[in-house]
Amino acid sequence: MRKTVIRALVFVLLAACLLSLAACGGKFATVEDFVKSDIMQKQLDEMKSQLGDQADSLQVTGEGNKLVYTFTVPLNGQDAEAMGAALEGALDSASGTFETIAGSLKDAVKVENPVVVVTYLADDGTELCSKEFAAK
Repeated sequence: MRKTVIRALVFVLLAACLLSLAACGGKFATVEDFVKSDIMQKQLDEMKSQLGDQADSLQVTGEGNKLVYTFTVPLNGQDAEAMGAALEGALDSASGTFETIAGSLKDAVKVENPVVVVTYLADDGTELCSKEFAAK
């Protein structure tokens, strides 16, 4: 389970870092416009090509003032509750990274109080954990 948690966190952190680099492209009207922009789609396509067969497990969307990362984790017979707790702990450890991304999002979009949301789903669609990060 530890290997799955680490892999899941690494993929989301990688996506977060790549997307934060694209924030330098100017101000977008909404977070959704930012995510749908050519530069962001190119970044996502490049990142997903590196993920190989796990590329479909990561989705990045914009909803209101939220930049949402949704990652689907294969449970492979592991306990969903334990996996959720482990992922939540990993997210707590990486909170500074996501708070920084939320801060840089202010420079990319014309939205008040943008936040980053990271959600992990089991492969059956059940939510394992979800956390919201605001700039500090």
